[in-house]
Amino acid sequence: MPNNSNGITVVPYHPRYKKDFQELNKAWITEMFTMEPQDYVDLENFENLLDQGGQIFFALDAAPAPASANEAAPAPANGVSTVHAATTGTGTAEIPGTVLACCMIAPMADGDWEIMKFAARGMASGRGAGSACLQACLDYARDCRVDRVINVSNRKCAAAIHIYRKFGFEEIPVDKEKFPFERGDIAFELQL
Repeated sequence: MPNNSNGITVVPYHPRYKKDFQELNKAWITEMFTMEPQDYVDLENFENLLDQGGQIFFALDAAPAPASANEAAPAPANGVSTVHAATTGTGTAEIPGTVLACCMIAPMADGDWEIMKFAARGMASGRGAGSACLQACLDYARDCRVDRVINVSNRKCAAAIHIYRKFGFEEIPVDKEKFPFERGDIAFELQL
């Protein structure tokens, strides 16, 4: 599969990335805040959200090899490849690379869809890994015919807020019943 000039390939969740997902999210939360009870619940039970139609996308630092030596796929217009399904004959994913970033999108109980657990490895900041994951989540939401995506963040998360605004998210009031995190002091929505 092709990758961008920064060597990033985006792939959907596979169990091999469970630990990366949990560790990346614990790292950014504990670096800036304190883990809250809901964080532990979310990170231990995120597969329930996947079972309800959610998805997690991962930006990897290395692209997989083409399917055959004679087959090289063209680079996508945005320079970042997204692999929605990559399997071998055994049904196991064969995607190499270190996880640089991740982002989850999932339906909420009230029917809204939320962008959540958006994290990047410190060394990956500025490479476009987070933007690539967010774009994959938004593409997935459109494929699922979602009308609106929401999220909650904290004003200290300047890089994430910059990305949300770059993608056209608009600030909305924080609904503390929907978003019980103490650190949640800014919320956004994007009409799709």
